[in-house]
Amino acid sequence: MQNPILFLVFNRPGTTASVFETIRQAKPPRLYVVADGPREHVPNEALLCSETRRIATAVDWECELKTLFRDENLGCKGSVSGAITWFFEHEEQGIILEDDVLPSPSFFPFCDFALENHKNDKDVMMVCGYNPFGANVKSDEYFFSLVSHVWGWATWRECWNLYDLRLKDWPQDKALKAYKDKIPPFAMTYYADSFDLVKEGWVDTWDYQWTYTLLKHSGKSIKPFANLISNIGAEGTHASQQDANHFTEYGMMDPKNLKPNKVFEINAKADDLFYQKKIKPELLKIYIRKVIVALGLYRAFKKLRKNISLLK
Repeated sequence: MQNPILFLVFNRPGTTASVFETIRQAKPPRLYVVADGPREHVPNEALLCSETRRIATAVDWECELKTLFRDENLGCKGSVSGAITWFFEHEEQGIILEDDVLPSPSFFPFCDFALENHKNDKDVMMVCGYNPFGANVKSDEYFFSLVSHVWGWATWRECWNLYDLRLKDWPQDKALKAYKDKIPPFAMTYYADSFDLVKEGWVDTWDYQWTYTLLKHSGKSIKPFANLISNIGAEGTHASQQDANHFTEYGMMDPKNLKPNKVFEINAKADDLFYQKKIKPELLKIYIRKVIVALGLYRAFKKLRKNISLLK
């Protein structure tokens, strides 16, 4: 491997061990491990966090290891965004993996290739490993997309420096209007409603802000036609239960056959498939959440769910 990896972990030793083994086989020259702190109200979580950190730092190859272990729990939004910022304070470019996204072996050379060959292409802002429609697809090619996936991805420092955690320009931002002819209206509605919920503090996350940053700056994503990531965490940061996006089978890629793609046109067919199959079914959830917020019941609902989890 040529590039460093940022490995984000928390309290899941099992999935962490699986992902770490793929990192171990890839042998990155530098590994950054960031772990959020245990929550005081969750029994035995401190022990789980400690074991997870031990697993994630068991480096046995020639590698520079850097760690950022938090004593307090910052939550998804603060911990992940802060970790990526810390990573790019030390590196010009690199790969980001969370403890429940399991990469195929070809994911790492694909990121190395894309980061090197597109680092001077200013409108390319990230490299994605996950393609939900690339299961069992055999391809050594990639395309450009307006859709961002953060299940196994890579980017450059100058792109991350554009990241807007607090969405300070939303909703007055005029930049997104340029997408009215490129993204279906229902998808833009989904994004806009999601940005509203994040900015108003109803959703504790960091990734919608990254989507916003790419849209605002007309950033393109690089995507393989073959899926290179399988999400193995049915419960945790990305989901509360297993759904169709989990355990996606890998595609097949031979990194030795990769060639630079300098045709920067967006693959509209691939993007539209994502909007229709993945975004449209999520609209109802967004609408329900906004209604709950509007009725002032959302915080009570979150507190009730938290209390229920404590009784388990």
